[in-house]
Amino acid sequence: MSPKSKIWNIQDLLAWLETHPPDRESIFQVSRHVALLLLLASGRRIHDLTLLSISAENCIISERSVTFWPMFGPKTDGTRGRQSGWLLHKSDNRTFDLVSWVRSLIDVTSVRRKSQDGLLNLFITTRGKVKAASRAVIAGWLKTSFNDIGVNCTPRSIRSAVASYDYARDTPLDEILKRGNWRGSANFFKHYCKAGGQVC
Repeated sequence: MSPKSKIWNIQDLLAWLETHPPDRESIFQVSRHVALLLLLASGRRIHDLTLLSISAENCIISERSVTFWPMFGPKTDGTRGRQSGWLLHKSDNRTFDLVSWVRSLIDVTSVRRKSQDGLLNLFITTRGKVKAASRAVIAGWLKTSFNDIGVNCTPRSIRSAVASYDYARDTPLDEILKRGNWRGSANFFKHYCKAGGQVC
């Protein structure tokens, strides 16, 4: 089945990340960077980021990888099953090394999250009241990056952009579906896999 429409090119965002390394002391910059890396590595929904936790049972960090077991709640959770875990490997490229950046995010938010007992969400607000960051808040972080690279699309389009980019690079379909927590290929091809370009 051939793609029916176009989507912006992930390579523009990858290039921007390479030239805009975040300040490891900035909660906002590190939070945005980790959110972008997680979505690029997985192709999942922004909402799924709100279900990631740093609790011992939900987050396992080793020298070479980080594994997240999401809390219940993504769109595909239900009586038939739960969202699969996220296994993310260390990268030799410091810009894209999620193991290092997840550790940095936990460190830089440690003092702020202490003001809210039991706040174990990976992403928390970067200003104002201390609480778990909502999908809208995380989308707002991503939008600032989109503005910088001239992508006139909503942040949720990143799922389609990642899917299209991976498919165009001949990544095995089974791998794309598993990593992105897709239930099947029909919805993937119908709504998400699109040709390269700048049209949303």
